[in-house]
Amino acid sequence: MKLRFHTVRDYANAMLNLLLEGAAWRWPVDGLGDKIFQAFAVELLRIELICQQVLDRAITLHTPAPNSYTLADYQAVADAAAAQFSETLPRQASRAGRARAGQRLWSSAAEGSTWPIAKVKVAHLQGPSIVGKSRAGQRLMGERSRYVLRVWYYAGVVNPDVIAAALNDFKQSHMVLFFEDITTNAGNKYYA
Repeated sequence: MKLRFHTVRDYANAMLNLLLEGAAWRWPVDGLGDKIFQAFAVELLRIELICQQVLDRAITLHTPAPNSYTLADYQAVADAAAAQFSETLPRQASRAGRARAGQRLWSSAAEGSTWPIAKVKVAHLQGPSIVGKSRAGQRLMGERSRYVLRVWYYAGVVNPDVIAAALNDFKQSHMVLFFEDITTNAGNKYYA
């Protein structure tokens, strides 16, 4: 947005027009009174130039970026951060003596086989429902953290702090990250 710029003469004439009616206030062009108003007009012109810079900066700062990221955008950021982690393959059933934890899930044909497990899964963007001006769950969620992004991670492979750092750099300010371990061993973590 461009402001209309004025000249020193425009400002001086505008100030001269504000003077009272009468012969005492009719000053000749380039006379003493006119020169005083021209001196004031130089300062007004300087401020006008600064106003354009302030306006340009304000528009740049407050123009919304992508106004809503999708879950696919968050998933892409999490996948890029998780790419540095690798899982030891092939997977094996844990053993304690002759007994095997999860023995009913493993067959002898599955020993040494591999299958993909997502290291990180971003899903369930949750927020309070809004009906008119009232919000369900308004007392449960603060103004800074109105939306919760749920992130499942594979605790044996992924360091959630690395994924959280990448998502924190990307996420919008009203989001809170809730990390949940898919193996249920590491517990849950919040990142505000």
